[in-house]
Amino acid sequence: MKDEAIAEKLANAGYFVLLSKSRMTSEQVLSHSRDKIQVEKSFMNLKDHLNMRRLRESSEQGLKGKIFIQYLALY
Repeated sequence: MKDEAIAEKLANAGYFVLLSKSRMTSEQVLSHSRDKIQVEKSFMNLKDHLNMRRLRESSEQGLKGKIFIQYLALY
């Protein structure tokens, strides 16, 4: 079972390229990319688990407040 899972992961493994105009080390670029992915996953969780499909608010402050409350409710 474990060998099958490892083989599946290896079959899906590949290469990727990150391009940036800023002066960062490759480690910093990778770290920022991983942070971005984590933020995107958090928003996906908000949308899926809290039925937050549309963010209709009349003001920026209202939008920020709604996102903050929904984020707190997630945890």
